[in-house]
Amino acid sequence: MEKNKKISLFIIIFAIVIVIITSVIFFLFFMTNKQNKQCDKGFYQYNKFCYPCFNKFINCNECNFNKCLSCQNGFEWSEEEKKCKTEIKTVVYKNILWNEFNAGDIGGAEIPIGVKICRTNEPCIVTDISLPICWQGNTSGENCNNITGYSGCNRTVCNWYAANKICETNFMKLPTDDEFKTINDIKSNALLHFCSATNKQGDKCSSVNYCHFQLGNNSYRNLSLCFPNFYWGKKQAAVYSRSGMKLDIYDNKSNTQNIDSKAWMAASVRCTLNCSKIFQKGCIDCSLNQCLKCADGFELSNGMCVSQTE
Repeated sequence: MEKNKKISLFIIIFAIVIVIITSVIFFLFFMTNKQNKQCDKGFYQYNKFCYPCFNKFINCNECNFNKCLSCQNGFEWSEEEKKCKTEIKTVVYKNILWNEFNAGDIGGAEIPIGVKICRTNEPCIVTDISLPICWQGNTSGENCNNITGYSGCNRTVCNWYAANKICETNFMKLPTDDEFKTINDIKSNALLHFCSATNKQGDKCSSVNYCHFQLGNNSYRNLSLCFPNFYWGKKQAAVYSRSGMKLDIYDNKSNTQNIDSKAWMAASVRCTLNCSKIFQKGCIDCSLNQCLKCADGFELSNGMCVSQTE
């Protein structure tokens, strides 16, 4: 009897040892596979975890830890600057140079390092709503289309903090009230590709509840509207919306809603330069770097306008 007990105890101990050894082998195999696991396309691996490429390299589709391997259409990788770049397109209308496309889009102002990029309709964890954030993806409701080749359905939108940082980093500024008042006509709408829910001449777009953000580890997700048909202005409390061909200015003075505290809203970003202020009086057409055309009575010299009467 005593001998049988010893045999049973030995079998139990042996079984326990086998289970422990098997568990250790399985754990080591799992961890090895986890370390060697390749991240999905659009992600890069760092410290055993996979992170989205667009957080490390803006407008990047595929990357490793050191560089972007494939930029989005319309962007090219710059080895010197270590980022995906696009040629910034500008339009001069009534002496004001405008970005032709939204910041973050092909031909638009570049989004600098320090601005968080989030995907629409996905969690976007932030520590403070005053941090600069932009959203990319489907930023419009169903009332959107693509007539001009610049879709009103997928335009990049940003909060005011990001908008201001983008324009300053690109050596430009957000539009003033007076500058917005110069574009209340059909011609400017065609040149600048504005979109709105009631636009009969070009691309349509409308607000949609896809630009989310989440404060810290709080499980509550703030549902923020994307406003591709609104355009940030120089005032922190001001957003600008197009209703058809008319420009409606909303701020805490003219709007019945107090939006003074809503700089976190997601709206379109277009930066401006005043040609005559940047390149002296008489400049009526300019690029980001020089005056291109002078008014009558002025002569173009080395990218500046010189008065012929002086």
